[in-house]
Amino acid sequence: MLNSLQEKIKFANTYSLLPILIEAQNDFPKSTILKLLGENWSTIDNFGIYHKELRRLFKGRKGMQPWLMTSSHIELVAWHKLAKNITVFRGCYSFNKTGFSWTLNRKVAVDFAIKHHRYTQKNMTPLLLTAQISKFDIAGLVLDRNEDEVVIISKPKNIKVEILAHR
Repeated sequence: MLNSLQEKIKFANTYSLLPILIEAQNDFPKSTILKLLGENWSTIDNFGIYHKELRRLFKGRKGMQPWLMTSSHIELVAWHKLAKNITVFRGCYSFNKTGFSWTLNRKVAVDFAIKHHRYTQKNMTPLLLTAQISKFDIAGLVLDRNEDEVVIISKPKNIKVEILAHR
């Protein structure tokens, strides 16, 4: 049965993969779904649409080691090297401030808000969010695209919002 799910994932695209995993929750242990989600995180483009379903999947996982992204030894070692409290950044707009993906790198966040054509929004003000979190709030560390991405389970408190100039 797991082989059939892995086969579906193999042929999924960036928009069909997440619904496949969410639907599979009824047939597989949560740990299996989370591991597959972690292995495929960088290839998924529609987290916002499934925000509520992901929050339910993450429920009860706060305060643990990065249980989501356990497939990479490099990411797990990097997570262990993080300070207990860290600063994270998110380049975004007012409509997507509550996303799961943040970064440890301020420049990466700024670039997402103003340089990446795929993510920029015309006629909207780019924002840089900055927050302090515990490393135990991190569901996963994603290092495969040089974005120093952290997946955060719950919305950080005391978020500082900075308006960025368009370039």
